[in-house]
Amino acid sequence: MATNSNIKKVQLKTGVRYDVNVRLGNDSNGKPVRPHKRFKTYTDAKKWLDKIQYDYNVKDFNGNAPITFQDLYEKWFVEYKEDKKESTYVKTRDIFKLHILPFLGDKTLDSITRQYCNDLVKKWHDKPLVQYKRFRTYVISVFNYAIRMEMIMTNPMEYTHVSRDTRERKSENTKFYNRDELNTFLDCANKSGDPRKYLFFRVLAYTGLRRGELIALRFSDIDMKNNIIHVTRTQTDGENFRPIIQTPKTSTSVRDVPVDAQTMNYIKDWKLELMQDLMVLGNKWNGKEQFLIPSLARNTMLSKSQPNAWNRSICKRYGLRRISIHSFRHTFATLSMESGNSLFDTQKIMGHAKSEITEQIYAHQTESEKTQAISNLADYLKN
Repeated sequence: MATNSNIKKVQLKTGVRYDVNVRLGNDSNGKPVRPHKRFKTYTDAKKWLDKIQYDYNVKDFNGNAPITFQDLYEKWFVEYKEDKKESTYVKTRDIFKLHILPFLGDKTLDSITRQYCNDLVKKWHDKPLVQYKRFRTYVISVFNYAIRMEMIMTNPMEYTHVSRDTRERKSENTKFYNRDELNTFLDCANKSGDPRKYLFFRVLAYTGLRRGELIALRFSDIDMKNNIIHVTRTQTDGENFRPIIQTPKTSTSVRDVPVDAQTMNYIKDWKLELMQDLMVLGNKWNGKEQFLIPSLARNTMLSKSQPNAWNRSICKRYGLRRISIHSFRHTFATLSMESGNSLFDTQKIMGHAKSEITEQIYAHQTESEKTQAISNLADYLKN
């Protein structure tokens, strides 16, 4: 970028003029580059200065090859990842690799127009890619970095059109179990022959924990005397899909979750059974640092995919409607509020920073509530 530049007002016999002096870097031979030009108006001088700086800054540091979006992204990513958790920047990098760089990576900055960006957003939307708005936001951030570095003057992605999503969505009531469905699923999980399956899904449904929080849970996190689970970490993906344990999603995700007495009794019984199972397998009991629900073969952390396999096998074997692992969290929230718990209490147990998150994402109106609402109206109208 330009190391020094100025516009100097000069009074001549023929009138006022504006001298522009720019000190750019050195050329390929090491000689300093110092463009100079005189204009009648300040506006023309400023336009020329901006143009000369732009033409220089969209080239690489050697002043030769025009910089591509790929080059820009790599510079931006170094800054972006500085204050991000490993799991966060890994997911972001994957999004760029799969959905953004194939369309923008080899294009030079001066060739990327607003129209091209607008067409790209529409392509993401029409594919359809659910997270297309996130892709757009990331690209805006990269171009804003270029503006801060004085590589470009405007952001071609900033004012692109975001289509209103009118596509048909699945009914919200398919994203969670009602009370009877949950009890049926847990009964079937209990018949599976592996007590880990039942305990895993029981804890998910009765506490609202996230999958990663439960996988990372150790016995040191469980207060059996006071029936409390201390959530202080979570399992997630790191570099090259390597499973890692880190602090939870947000500061409010670090929380104490109360556990009902029956679920805690299951945990206590499981502890004794787990100690025996590990001894039979020749594995060491790790004391308070022992994972609550481990992979038994080597007594290591449970893989992220294992609960998915358990879920599929239970539903297939017993002919049950299958919901996602995360939907057990939806189930907790919905049934919690259906049972009479307040939105505030449910929010705090789940570790949401704002009640709006709990309300908008999880607080679905159940079929029984809708039926009762219609019945209430009919009774009211009779009078």
